Amino acid sequence: MTKTRIVDRARAAALTSTGLAALALLAGCPDRQEAVKAPIVEARERTLTPLGTVASAAAPASAPGSAPLPDRWLGQWNGPEGTFLRLAGGQGRYDITIRNLDGPRPFTGRAVGDHIEFERDGHLETLRATDGRATGMKWLDGKKDCLTVRASEGYCRD
Repeated sequence: MTKTRIVDRARAAALTSTGLAALALLAGCPDRQEAVKAPIVEARERTLTPLGTVASAAAPASAPGSAPLPDRWLGQWNGPEGTFLRLAGGQGRYDITIRNLDGPRPFTGRAVGDHIEFERDGHLETLRATDGRATGMKWLDGKKDCLTVRASEGYCRD
């Protein structure tokens, strides 16, 4: 069985159990409107360790009805040796182009709170606002306005 199929089955099982928990909550709740307003946290497999965000790089959460925080990240972010991350789109849906030493590759991402998630090579990746030190890359150490995908993969504007 392929890794993608295993991940898909794990996600389906997690979503099924989440749905059952929501139904149980609705059935036992005298005020159903109150239960509907309660947030349901989506369960999903995490293959990466979350990176800490830096307060100066991450702006406060957007007000209701305004653009998601990641919309402020639109444009190009540069890495070492000609690498870059280009972010286009907005309103929660993003076209991501990542150029590494092998060339550019396109991805589609979506805003999830204060970060963007996208799938690359069967893995869920997370794009977060950090500083250069949090990228884990010596070339970016000392930078203040960066986006990090994972340790040793980051891009900065300054």
